Amino acid sequence: KRSQVLRRNGGILDKGCAAPFSIVATAGTFMFIGAGVNEEPSIYSVQGTQLVRISNDGVDLLLSGLSAAQMAQVNGYTYAQDSSVFACWEFPSETVVYGLDTGKWHKRTSQVTDAAGAIRTVGWRSTALVAAYGNLICFDTQDGRVGEVGLTTYDEYGEDIHRVFDVTPLRAGKAPLFIPRIEVTVEAGVGNTAAPNPFIRMSTSRDGQSFGGERQRSMGAQGEFNQRSVWRRNGRFPQYAHLRFLLSDQVRPIIVRVDAEIGIGVT
Repeated sequence: KRSQVLRRNGGILDKGCAAPFSIVATAGTFMFIGAGVNEEPSIYSVQGTQLVRISNDGVDLLLSGLSAAQMAQVNGYTYAQDSSVFACWEFPSETVVYGLDTGKWHKRTSQVTDAAGAIRTVGWRSTALVAAYGNLICFDTQDGRVGEVGLTTYDEYGEDIHRVFDVTPLRAGKAPLFIPRIEVTVEAGVGNTAAPNPFIRMSTSRDGQSFGGERQRSMGAQGEFNQRSVWRRNGRFPQYAHLRFLLSDQVRPIIVRVDAEIGIGVT
């Protein structure tokens, strides 16, 4: 594992760069994948003469699973869109993205079909984004196409984009709990020609590993602005309730909040 001390403005940074192509310069600073002596790699931001770890435990776990050869190929880049700035790092099977304005991480992947017809998951195929001619231009890692990343683009070369998010596990101390009602506040009435009646789907888990079947609720056809997405009678959970939501219709995916009514069960 290659590591070296970086110098900046007379200060000494005690973490070496573990991936030479991971350095991302933006917002008057730079970020990189680094590690100290006998340390696992993390992603750091240089703030003044100090290093601040910005990766969370999930990102660090992904980094620890990379081989030395894979780490050497990790590519970092940044782009801005609609007043938000994102820093991206391309791993072999996923791209991790950090929002500088929110401090939140998320993951992006793409699915491609190989010569044998098998479908495999790779990192987000859009890379090296460049603002030009009033558009955000991207280059394709898989076949060299030039595309555009836009807030009103709801597909990836004609294929649905699957957006998945989990909420923080729900619990009521150490007691069992039941959830009579869950409501997701979305921007309703976003149906269009491609998806006349879009749906949001939910699945639950009692162990955080296996999730049950998906239950869908309408997001509202075009103009149905009063449509509400509500799930009732969601069952009993021994200690934790894990909720997962999925949107894949080609409509504007705006999620405002998730509310749940929680009751304490009997052991």
